[in-house]
Amino acid sequence: MRKGLTIGMIIVGIALMVISYFALSAPWGVETVSNSEPRMQFAPLVYVLGVMIAIGSALVYTMLPDRDSD
Repeated sequence: MRKGLTIGMIIVGIALMVISYFALSAPWGVETVSNSEPRMQFAPLVYVLGVMIAIGSALVYTMLPDRDSD
């Protein structure tokens, strides 16, 4: 359970980072400053949330007991 939850958190965290960087951030290849605003206003927050979830997976792995150690 602990290994699956940890891997799931890592996958969700990386997915949020990739989605917010490529899909929600500023358009690629735009040369004007007026078009450099992100597509979604809170795209950086979504990226940071992905980083926090991915790093938090280490806490989950450490804090949850291992079933085999009993």
